[in-house]
Amino acid sequence: MRLCFCFGDMAQYMRKLSAGVLILSVCGFVFGQGKNNKQKLPPRWDSPPEVTILEHHFGTSKKPVIDMSPEPISPKGEPSGRVRMSVNPAVSLKIKNQTIRKIVGMIWYFVLHKTVNEEYFRVRFVSTSTIETGKTRTLLGEMEKIPSPNPQTRVVNVDELGKPIPPAQERIVISCIMFADGGFSSLNEFTKEDCESLKSIEKIKK
Repeated sequence: MRLCFCFGDMAQYMRKLSAGVLILSVCGFVFGQGKNNKQKLPPRWDSPPEVTILEHHFGTSKKPVIDMSPEPISPKGEPSGRVRMSVNPAVSLKIKNQTIRKIVGMIWYFVLHKTVNEEYFRVRFVSTSTIETGKTRTLLGEMEKIPSPNPQTRVVNVDELGKPIPPAQERIVISCIMFADGGFSSLNEFTKEDCESLKSIEKIKK
């Protein structure tokens, strides 16, 4: 199955979701900022020392899916079997394995910050991709939809469109890495819980 990651389609995707109504929620805010590179803050990357984050992109992924819904004009209601493109918000993450140990899994997050201590949202991804020693790999984290902002985060309405909006900041956090030899590396003491999650995944795979 072919999967395409697109950076330029997100604004169009969000316009479709809004059904022609001009509402600036956290989603519109994110991609509105993307049109003005002068306002966009540099990303923040946090990871254990065993990996280096090279780049990330927030956009959309496209992949063909077979629509098996009943055909409306078919008297027997037989599945149509038509192929359509599924479009979802997604984050691509390019990383490099800096160790002599093979990586077989990790948990990572995409976070959108309003301020240093305030988040619009965060999304957790689990990867079981293999990354050999010294090699780079691009991971893809897909979302069903853009998450709603945190309850304490105020949504901007149409009347406030002309007012300055503080730039958001994208952040990638790799909280735990799992190695082929059974070892783990966590970002800090607070992310060891994610390592326990990876242990459970490894047991299921075995």
